[in-house]
Amino acid sequence: MQHQDQGGLTTKATNLHVFSNIERSWTEPPTLHWLPTPMYSVASDTVDSGIPAMAPECVNLELPLSVVEVGRNTYHGGGSYPLGSTQVHKPSFILRDVRSSTGWCTRRLTSVEQWTVKDVPLRVVKMADQEGIDLDGMRSRLLPGRCLDHGLRKILNGNWCH
Repeated sequence: MQHQDQGGLTTKATNLHVFSNIERSWTEPPTLHWLPTPMYSVASDTVDSGIPAMAPECVNLELPLSVVEVGRNTYHGGGSYPLGSTQVHKPSFILRDVRSSTGWCTRRLTSVEQWTVKDVPLRVVKMADQEGIDLDGMRSRLLPGRCLDHGLRKILNGNWCH
């Protein structure tokens, strides 16, 4: 399953393997449809760290959303996060910025925004930060939470037969 197909922000594909010691057959449950989620949804427009930039030619991208590179290691904020086969190191995005004279900036995501991309609840990130837990080293190994959550829901809602 793809994170984006579950309403997530990345194009990362994840496999969920389930093993049972009982032989069962499987009938696929109906597929749920999610609204596409662009990077704009997690990026704050008040972060004071961007470089002023011109607005992208097209602010809202066509569906389905994809990773759209607009410069070297710089991506359209209306698209998906480059994670998976297109994974890059510390990407920058063209994002809205209320402090910029153009209303737009180029910047990297904050640590909290990066965790939100991977579906980690803001409360968990803030608690870990308060406790001095370094989550940044774990981020690259973490699979998006929606994939596990929706994958398990699909399995549990499927039609299992003995």
